Amino acid sequence: MSLLIATDLDQTLIYSPGAALRGPQRDARVVELLDGKVISLLSSRTEHDLRELQRLAVLVPATTRTRAQYERVDLPAGSRYAIVASGGGILVDGEPDLAWAASVLARLRSTASPLAEVHELLDGLLSREWLLRVRGADDMFLVAAVDPALLGAEELADITGQCAGHGWRALHQGRKLYVVPNELGKTAAVAQVAERVAEQSGQAPTVLAAGDTLLDWSMLCAAERAWMPAGSELDRLGRSAPNLTRTDEGGLAAAEEIVAAWLEQAALLAHQH
Repeated sequence: MSLLIATDLDQTLIYSPGAALRGPQRDARVVELLDGKVISLLSSRTEHDLRELQRLAVLVPATTRTRAQYERVDLPAGSRYAIVASGGGILVDGEPDLAWAASVLARLRSTASPLAEVHELLDGLLSREWLLRVRGADDMFLVAAVDPALLGAEELADITGQCAGHGWRALHQGRKLYVVPNELGKTAAVAQVAERVAEQSGQAPTVLAAGDTLLDWSMLCAAERAWMPAGSELDRLGRSAPNLTRTDEGGLAAAEEIVAAWLEQAALLAHQH
């Protein structure tokens, strides 16, 4: 039996204090602090079940966070593999796989304009009130801080069109605008980790996945089974697929539902073998 679970973190397993309250209240602990401020919470039940799951599956955090941002999170059990920078990086036992990062950068160079060029494009828009600042993320993509009240549909369509001309896409999520090369994504990184797990176990793993945004969509579609939290971006957009389950609850309760479903799937696979 071989089971690989690729999961987004923010608003899927861990939640900001505000987002955590969108579903039924749960006991939780702080798993991320920044400058003394609570950034992320993890349900106590989810923590317990994740520890149990570590015995039964290869759990792979697959996040848009940079490596530094990922390492701020105190997850309950260590994972040998982690995917960061929206698939641009793979960590193995906490260390970056340099060959993977080089292969990703080579692919991006052949299919999209350089990051510096798109960064310059966004910098040229800083005079617009909706755009507050722009930063690079692990030399793979860009994150812009925006004022969502001022970023109208017309402005968003304009920047999306300009990015498309460079082989990049722009994805608006609340106060952030992610500007990402078209060929950068979590799916290829998950497939790479699955290959390594297959080599080690002698069996291709069953892949499960969970996520909440458009940056997770292709990863969810590629999995045998996938989950999205109620009230997530994907839920609000009405996304659906034959392999996709929407949780009944949102917030921390959604994470509990998802991890409980993973444990059920792990038990079924173990029984079949």
